[in-house]
Amino acid sequence: MEKVAQTVMFPCKYASVGCIQTMSYTEKTDHEETCEYRPYSCPCPGASCKWQGSLDQVMIHLTHAHKSITTLQGEDIVFLATDINLPGAVDWVMMQSCFGHHFMLVLRSKRSTTDYNSSLQ
Repeated sequence: MEKVAQTVMFPCKYASVGCIQTMSYTEKTDHEETCEYRPYSCPCPGASCKWQGSLDQVMIHLTHAHKSITTLQGEDIVFLATDINLPGAVDWVMMQSCFGHHFMLVLRSKRSTTDYNSSLQ
């Protein structure tokens, strides 16, 4: 029975939304974890957003639901951040669209325990 199962090709569980891959039963789980047709969660850090959707809808969701995110076009961006002393845990998110892809830059303020303890005194 195992030899028969190894020769049978199974469709991806996301076939109904466009995946045309077929694979052996042993490859199925690994494929489905990385399948481009799987549902994606909102990648916006620090947000309690429960949105899920297809990969091609992520950018549309971010620009409509998270309007505070700066979106830039083009391939030349120079970013320099030095001596940033912002109070509290501040996240800053920027979307960069270039070469037909979207990139998310997340700058997260992280205070060390000693910094936090000294600010409490």
